[in-house]
Parts: sequence; structure tokens; C-alpha cells
Amino acid sequence: TLYCSELLSIMLGTGPGAATVRNVVGRDWDALAHLVKALQPYVAEDPNTNEELEMVENVVDSLCFCVDRHAENQRRLKDAGGVALLLRAIKKNKFITHGCLKALDFAVTDCERNCRAFVDHGGLKWFFPLFMGRRKKVPKRYKKQGWSVEQIEEHCVSVVNQLFLNLSELYYLRLLRKFEEGDCEKVDRLIELYEKYAERVERAEAKFDEQKRQRRRQRKLDGGGNSDDSDDSD
Repeated sequence: TLYCSELLSIMLGTGPGAATVRNVVGRDWDALAHLVKALQPYVAEDPNTNEELEMVENVVDSLCFCVDRHAENQRRLKDAGGVALLLRAIKKNKFITHGCLKALDFAVTDCERNCRAFVDHGGLKWFFPLFMGRRKKVPKRYKKQGWSVEQIEEHCVSVVNQLFLNLSELYYLRLLRKFEEGDCEKVDRLIELYEKYAERVERAEAKFDEQKRQRRRQRKLDGGGNSDDSDDSD
């Protein structure tokens, strides 16, 4: 099972003809259903062995590759119960939670159908504790997953963005009401995240500008003479 999951992940992700493999998976409804089924035991219970850990990671990666910018596979994921499963995984806060958050991000991107399914399956209740940063951290023995707070925040904000872009009518109003709860604390959270990353962008831009100035000074010292920075314009 481990080797099969690893091979599938490679074929769907970086292997030659990955796009063709994704299309084949889209035409075969059972393929996505099998991926969803393979994850079901790990929604409420963590893997018991290192082999299981790696297998689950491979299955989650395969799911992400399948639905990333692929409208037909996004639709089939919903039909296979995938959106509901991803939300249950987020609710349970187990080993697969963060991987399922990433898959959910891909599943709702530019997909009104899956955004509606998100609301229908309790996403407004289960997702926002993670968005607010109130969930417990992943146990130390799972640290090899490599998930950072920044990655989790990135996917959470992306999901919220897609919900606002794709929902309408009653679904949109339900989303708005969610942001009015708790004295608009979720709006405060968005502002907090904006300020956090805007500051990082400013620091990065300042560092980049300083590096450009240093390169120009170095060229002068090396006898280049001209301070033209046309080669630093990118």
C-alpha cells in the first residue's frame, strides 16, 4: 500500500504525463472515491506506524494534485464525499488535518459548487477555529510533516477568499453573519494577518533595495564606473 501510494503521488505530481494521469483520474469516478475512502480511517484516528504516516501523506498529496486547477476533478471530489471528509478531518484535528486543509483549499478554488458544499457540510462551524489560530499544535512526533504556522495561515486565508468570491445569495449571507459573530473577531483576525504579512513584505522589499544599492556600490569599486541599475530592475 505504501509503495502504491508513493507511486501514485509521483505520477500525479511530478512524473512525466502528470496532467494526463489527472485527466484519467477525473474520468474514473472510482479513482477519487478510492482516495477518499483510503483517508476515512484516519479522520478520527491517527496512523499507528511510520509506514501508515507516509502512506497517508502520499494519499493526501495525490488528492491535492488531482483537484488543483482541475474543475472536473473538483466536481467528482464533491460527489465522492470528499469535501465532507476534508471538513471532518479539520474538525477532529488529527495528523491529517493540515494536509486536508491544503486539499480543501484546492477543492474550493474557483469552484462555487464546492464552496456551497463547504457551507452545507458544516464548514462555517468547523473551519474557523483553525482560521482563528485556536487549534492545538501538531504533536511533536508528527513534526516531520513540516507544517508551519505560516502555511496554515496561508491556506486558511485562501479558503476564506474563495468563499467570498464564489458564494452568493443565502450562502454569502451566512458567511457574512459568521464574520459578525463574537464582536467581529474574525474581521480582527483578518486585519491581524494583513498587518503581519504586510510588515514582512515591507522588510523584504527594504532588504532587496539595500542589496541593489550594495551591488551598485560594488560595481563602482570594481571599476565599473556606471551606476546604472538596469540589470537590477527585476
